[in-house]
Amino acid sequence: GIKWRNDVMVGGKTAGIFSESLDHPKGNVFLIGIGININQEEKDLLSIGQPANSLKAATSAEEEFDLNEVYDVVSRHLYFNLNIMNTFGFDRLKPEIEAQLTHIGERISVKERGSDEILTGKMLGINAEGGLRLEMEDGRVAEILEGRILKED
Repeated sequence: GIKWRNDVMVGGKTAGIFSESLDHPKGNVFLIGIGININQEEKDLLSIGQPANSLKAATSAEEEFDLNEVYDVVSRHLYFNLNIMNTFGFDRLKPEIEAQLTHIGERISVKERGSDEILTGKMLGINAEGGLRLEMEDGRVAEILEGRILKED
């Protein structure tokens, strides 16, 4: 599953995705960074300080994954999905992303970036920009573009 905003969870955090949009003299630039735990052994994952996993540990693979093959597969999928988004917009990918999200329908607490306020409510999904949709106790829906899930109840 995907833990909003950028964690890929497979029995613990297995990957993280960083993205940022920047203004550039030649136009808007979108940076994407991806970190994947690939060949770490279970004993190595214990030192990370949070529940973590690797492709090797998750699949109980005897052999290590070939890093070039992993890179090729991830690159092809990334390129494919970016083409879909550029051609049809984010709405085409939204249902698939929401189907993978953890915590939909659950009560969560979120600290929005740049604010000390902690928002608590039921996670509804994401909006057209990928922001978190959180139903507050008073019924209003907060949309959070950048933030961090603090706890899961």
